[in-house]
Amino acid sequence: MGTAANSPAWYQRFTAVERDGASELYRVLADERRRTLLSVLRQCDTPVSESRLARLVTACETGNSANAVTTADHERVQLLFHHVHLPHLEAAGLIERADNGQIICTQHPFWASSDVRTLLTQDQVAPDTTTMTFDLLTDERRRAILTLLKDQQELTVREVAEELTETPLTGQELSKVTAELVHCHLPKLKEANVVQVDSSGSRICYTGNVVLEGWFSEVRTR
Repeated sequence: MGTAANSPAWYQRFTAVERDGASELYRVLADERRRTLLSVLRQCDTPVSESRLARLVTACETGNSANAVTTADHERVQLLFHHVHLPHLEAAGLIERADNGQIICTQHPFWASSDVRTLLTQDQVAPDTTTMTFDLLTDERRRAILTLLKDQQELTVREVAEELTETPLTGQELSKVTAELVHCHLPKLKEANVVQVDSSGSRICYTGNVVLEGWFSEVRTR
């Protein structure tokens, strides 16, 4: 793309809210158990031990009280937390350990924004949709495509390619960019039911979903 001053309005909005590490953040959030962990941790008023957090998340997942969680389930989830989920969340900067080893939320901008309430709450309604949407958002190019389609609603594949490169495309260059769209990004967008493509495969229409709309309203308009 060109300089910010010369770029189209949709791209200026896109770059204005992109953060360093955004792809990794969405990759971490594209896991239902990690989102449940974050949701539970957010509701804790004080730092919580790894063992207690595992028990609370297991209770949330099973619909039981914390006291009703079996020892086997508790130990299994805690083991996964210790070796898999907590390291990923720490690396993303969303959680940290206090001096006594207990777990707390960090000062990451994610926690300070209202998108936490919107995006994590959607797990109670459509966890599979939330997972699939965050998976889409792990790729910066797909985030740009979604922002463009949200802005324009309907474009041809060629128009999307030219908007993304901000140049008229011909020959080999056009084939390369359109191939990336058609074979890499569009299949994922169609699978997630956030776009529709006409029978000729040349026109793309934005349809979105409840999680993506929440992402646009709470994240992309700030």
